[in-house]
Amino acid sequence: VAKVSATGEVYNLKKLSDFSGNYVAGEAGAAVGGGAGAITMKNQHGVVMKLTGVGTGVKFTLAGKGVDVKLKN
Repeated sequence: VAKVSATGEVYNLKKLSDFSGNYVAGEAGAAVGGGAGAITMKNQHGVVMKLTGVGTGVKFTLAGKGVDVKLKN
């Protein structure tokens, strides 16, 4: 997947540059109900994202190598 839309919360972000990085699953993805899915991910800087996506058949899964996240200018 090249693009995913989700909302959530970010924890342990001390400086904006720490947001970019490789995120791996901190907890297994889960179905939330009502067509939503949720996942908790953590990157090499200790930044944690708890995300929820809503849509038909939403299910978050990450490959073993994780997912790269970059801020756009």
